[in-house]
Amino acid sequence: MKCEIIRDLLPSYLDELTSVESNQAIEEHLQECQECRKHLEAMKTEMVSERYVRKTVEEIQEEIYPFKKLKKKTVRSIIKTVFICMIIFSIIATAYESYVGTGVTADFEDMKITSLNEDGVVTISFEPKDNGDYVRIGRTADGDWKTVEIVKWNVNPFYKEIERGDYLTITFLDENTIVAPDGQVEKLTGDETLEITCADSKKEKLSVKKVNIKDLYTETGIKELL
Repeated sequence: MKCEIIRDLLPSYLDELTSVESNQAIEEHLQECQECRKHLEAMKTEMVSERYVRKTVEEIQEEIYPFKKLKKKTVRSIIKTVFICMIIFSIIATAYESYVGTGVTADFEDMKITSLNEDGVVTISFEPKDNGDYVRIGRTADGDWKTVEIVKWNVNPFYKEIERGDYLTITFLDENTIVAPDGQVEKLTGDETLEITCADSKKEKLSVKKVNIKDLYTETGIKELL
């Protein structure tokens, strides 16, 4: 047989698809033809390489598959962890807001009120008795300084450096004229009163202390306030 015919049959020969007679003819030719033997060896090497590549790809796919499964589990785990953290954060934020975010009307019993008159400058101070609280003076909707409500908040545990009390300052230019806390000069007729609203835990309702502003110039008004 010619070399061209033998080489055309070699692929089938390597795949064991040729007949017994063809095998015998091919093998007899290979014994005598060195070039065809080299061609056969080259084909064998190429086939081995192709099989190795296919096997390697399959092995890599088999090795990657568990990591794909692991990646899916990791993603699910991360999503679950984030969801749980969001729930916990929401609970903490709600509790925090409930603790420090809402003021309540202070109780007279839980607060110390002092008044100091220094050369006509009357300072009325409000201090909470509990170290965990702080108070602020709240004004009415129209901003009238003569009607106030003392509001209490819990001290923020993360910001403890806070002025815990609050105060009103009224400056008497004379017994009938004042500079109000808002900076306005006012003439007194004798009817003006300072109304301080607080809670009364004993009566379970709001309680109002009233003092004539003009009397604050004297000890009489201060005693009425306290």
